[in-house]
Formats: sequence, structure tokens, C-alpha cells
Amino acid sequence: MREIYLVQKISREELKARLDRGDDIKLVMTMNEWQFQAEHIPGSIWVADKERAERLLNPEDEIVTYCSDRACSASRMAAHLMEKAGYKHVWHYEGGLQDWTAAGYSVEGTLVDST
Repeated sequence: MREIYLVQKISREELKARLDRGDDIKLVMTMNEWQFQAEHIPGSIWVADKERAERLLNPEDEIVTYCSDRACSASRMAAHLMEKAGYKHVWHYEGGLQDWTAAGYSVEGTLVDST
């Protein structure tokens, strides 16, 4: 039987408000490294595997995973696997990078025009 990934979701507005307040959130991009280098939400970290997650994250951290868009399942699966591994406060930002930039929110990276 196929397992269904039911993780807590966070909306763009709630995520933006929490980041603006300076809440201590580990914002985790689950796309590949070159995509992370090209463009990501400011303050994000790149986590692509369990070993990197163990080095950068604590099970007590408040963690938000995201990917490129709603169709990308990597961030949802990562959030699910983190919960199974004992991380206690994990949310999934379903809209991802596409939803974030569609709202006009800033991003950073090598492909971002800094002018």
C-alpha cells in the first residue's frame, strides 16, 4: 500500500509574517544545489540528504520545507521523512519558490538581479 504524506502546511502569508517577525525558523529548500545557488528564499539552507539534515538541523528546530512549486513533491516528502526521523516541528510550504516570487517577495541567488 502506498503511504500518504500528511504533513502540516504553512501558507505564504504565515511564513512571510513569521520571517518578518524574525522567528527562529530553519527554512529548508529541497531542490538540487545548483537550483539553490541560482535562487532561493532569503535565509534558506539547502538540505538534500539525511546526513546534511543531521548536521544542520536539530529535532527541536522549527523547520519549513519548500521546493519549486505545488507540483514538486520533494519538500513534502522531506517534511514527512523529517517527522518520521523525530523532528518535532515541521511544516511544508506547498506553493514553494514560484508562489513566493508570484507575490513579489524577494529572493536571493546567482540568477537574481541585484540592481
